[in-house]
Amino acid sequence: MAGDAQGTDAAAGGAAQEPDGSGAPGAAGALRADRRSWVRRHGPETLIGAVAVTIVGAVASAVLGVLLPGEDDGKAAAVPSASPASPASPACGGETCRGLDPKESRCDDARTLAEGEAGVMRVEVRHSKECKAVWGKLTGARPGDPVTVSTSPTDRQRAEVATGRTKYTPMLPVGDTFDVQVCAVSRAGDPEGGVPKGAEPCAGADQDDLARVVGAG
Repeated sequence: MAGDAQGTDAAAGGAAQEPDGSGAPGAAGALRADRRSWVRRHGPETLIGAVAVTIVGAVASAVLGVLLPGEDDGKAAAVPSASPASPASPACGGETCRGLDPKESRCDDARTLAEGEAGVMRVEVRHSKECKAVWGKLTGARPGDPVTVSTSPTDRQRAEVATGRTKYTPMLPVGDTFDVQVCAVSRAGDPEGGVPKGAEPCAGADQDDLARVVGAG
């Protein structure tokens, strides 16, 4: 009887040591077995591919987040528009314009007050209210042809065509009232342009011509 009791106790002890499946060691073993079973069913390539797809997707999302910002971030900053440049001021005025090149004096308000011509050869009286000056312009000329502007018998400026067919005289100062004359001479003539040798086209203007031109403009 005592031996039977000892055997029973031993069996009970052995049963107490055996895990019942609900403890941690048993659950971990089942999880490992399930993973091994999934790999056997789908193959290691499937697992590697899934990991690769996950990594590529994360990288693509990060890149698109930089290249395609959200609506709040995508609003471009307003670029201030450049202010229009102010017109340059005249380089001279009145007496300080005497003898200067009108093309370099920034007299941008200049107007033609009168014209004279001989064939294709033409002279113009040019006037600038801002610069308070006048000058002559010659077109259709030949090298060597002179052009003169005068506001009195003794106050004049002269220029001569060197190259091309256009020439400007230097400037003369004028006031509110003035009387200016521009004349040129065709020294060699231009038969093809209808300009006889020695032709002298002239043009004259005064403050009344200025008022007329301004009123018409």
